[in-house]
Amino acid sequence: YACCLHPRCKDVFYANPLVRKTGPQPPVGNRGGFGFIPLVYRMSDDEFEQHTGLDGLVFILFMRMAIKMFAWFGIVGFLLAMVYLSCYYTATDADQESYPAGGLAMISLANVPFDIAADKNSAPWAAVVISLIAEYGLTFWVIYLLRQTWLIVIDRRARALTNSANENSRAVLVHNFALDKPLKREEARSLFDEMFPNEVLGISMIRNTGSLTKLLAKHEMLARRSEHLASKDPDDTAGMCCRKKKVSELRNKTQTELADTDASLLKERKQRLADDSGLNYLVLFRSYRATNTAKQVRMGSKGAMSVFAAPLPDDLNKEVLEPQAAKANEAKKVVGQVLFWLMFLFYLIPVAGLSLLISLDNNDWLADIVKKLPDAVKGLVQGLLPSLALIIFLALLPTICMALAGTQCFTHRSMTVAHAFTLFFRFNLFWNFIGIALGSSAFVIFSVIECVAEDVGGLLTTIGAQLARNAIFFCSYLSVQVLFTLPFGEGTLLVPIIITYVKKKLGMLRKDEAADAPEPYHTVLSKLVYAILIGVAYAVISPVTIIFSIAYCILAYFLYARNLLYFNSIRWPGQGNLWVNCSSQMIIVLYLSHLLVFAIHVVLGSPVTAVLMIPCPIIAASADGYFKREYLPRMGEVSLSSCVAADKHIGPVDQGKQVEEFDANYQQSEFELPEDLVTGEKSASAHTPGGRSMQ
Repeated sequence: YACCLHPRCKDVFYANPLVRKTGPQPPVGNRGGFGFIPLVYRMSDDEFEQHTGLDGLVFILFMRMAIKMFAWFGIVGFLLAMVYLSCYYTATDADQESYPAGGLAMISLANVPFDIAADKNSAPWAAVVISLIAEYGLTFWVIYLLRQTWLIVIDRRARALTNSANENSRAVLVHNFALDKPLKREEARSLFDEMFPNEVLGISMIRNTGSLTKLLAKHEMLARRSEHLASKDPDDTAGMCCRKKKVSELRNKTQTELADTDASLLKERKQRLADDSGLNYLVLFRSYRATNTAKQVRMGSKGAMSVFAAPLPDDLNKEVLEPQAAKANEAKKVVGQVLFWLMFLFYLIPVAGLSLLISLDNNDWLADIVKKLPDAVKGLVQGLLPSLALIIFLALLPTICMALAGTQCFTHRSMTVAHAFTLFFRFNLFWNFIGIALGSSAFVIFSVIECVAEDVGGLLTTIGAQLARNAIFFCSYLSVQVLFTLPFGEGTLLVPIIITYVKKKLGMLRKDEAADAPEPYHTVLSKLVYAILIGVAYAVISPVTIIFSIAYCILAYFLYARNLLYFNSIRWPGQGNLWVNCSSQMIIVLYLSHLLVFAIHVVLGSPVTAVLMIPCPIIAASADGYFKREYLPRMGEVSLSSCVAADKHIGPVDQGKQVEEFDANYQQSEFELPEDLVTGEKSASAHTPGGRSMQ
């Protein structure tokens, strides 16, 4: 299927360079069928970074870390499985009958015969002791792999920050959020000239844009409409129902609106350019040494509140850095957090609302349609309607998480994507993992919490024990993902192909315009971490889940790597910032694994081993704190020796040209005029929407 689909849809599958606009073309050959498998297998980290960027490489490193983690711990899992099997075969007939049906039930710590203290059989004791040792081993193994990946990402990021080919290599972003009034460009220049004499090359202020954003959006819409009407016969009719008019009339009206919009656009732009001040700005330095030193600046309210490595131009979230947005940012952050927690805790409310809207009792027209259907189809529709609301909500959840992450006003767009991944994963963790164990209902969870409100340990034990008994369900889930969802979803990407085809036919996309990625980046990453969560959480309790998790990770590795090379593009390159969130979520995965093993030991009646489990989450928390304290600052800084070495490679350059390129790179897009801007001399036929130029 993929062999036939790929060669016929090259404009969709191989559109990555159109979006990325930098780096080499995708690898030639091995595109169709299964030829990408040896290509991905042989590709080095340097090649991955060249083709997909540092964020793409971080994704690859994360999947590779998961495969290594499951592969080596699989040896321990095999030993655990043998111990659990020995517990079953050495148990009494009565204890064997207490095991749930199915062969996998024998390979689970949760089903080891309970009364261990009174049991003369040594196998159950061996099971709990070895599981305790295995959980410690898993904790240290995951922490070790995280540390190794941290060091790789830091090294790669340091190379990016000293690579003169990157626009941000010798630039810093100065973020002020407590100034009484915006600074003028001259004031900002004077401030840094005093601190770094003869080192500052240029300053790029982030100004207010006023209504430029709305005017540009209106111009784009009218320009596309004008282009569409220009391709039609002037005597034809167009429009909706009774509002249909001749194409020639609509074309003249659109042209007039477009000219008025462009006049307002020019006037607003001139007014905004006259105000060369802002709260936040970027500074271009002459040397890497000065750039790295500037990142360590912390000043009072009259100077720079925070200075850090400048993001790449496409990654800079200029909208939240404008002076006019400063007052609203804090309120947006609070509102966004409140909305997320309301959705997180009471997500059944919007689902119930959707169910009410599509229920047969409240929609006579829908009920009439269903009555006309055959009995077999009618029963199917009536059965699906209650679940349809939940399906719709879960389909919209990634978009909702992205919107809520946007309210946190991050200075980097890539950080917004990373935060959306965190929100989406935590929602999946609580409702789609823990929620399944407790009945997949908020009301069940709330009743459990109410019953054990006075006993936190009882609540944890209940959740852990219930989760442990659902290992078979999650194995089935991963089986469906491996056998159907990943191969047919990510392998063929049929739905994105259809959407792209329709958009190009309707004029919503030009023929040379690349389609969006089939899934938001945070959605793909959340699915991957969810599969890792299942494997890590059950690695000690039910080792057979390791097989399903590593199968998912291996298949995802090849398919997602193929998609990054040929189809997906990370629209806002963050140069590895995403790894910080990946590391934090892996620590949360470890916490859940500790909870499950602790709960099972309590249920089995082994308080000693349960108490000995307590240091595990403490070790994981200490490691997470160490990573954030020692490694996180190094994500934005470069060693002095590396700076000195990089400075030696800076050859003679035209400083004026360098400053001009710096200003052009970090110029707010709202100040860039469209190439098809209407003037008195231009006609509608001259329109080529989409391009921007500085005029």
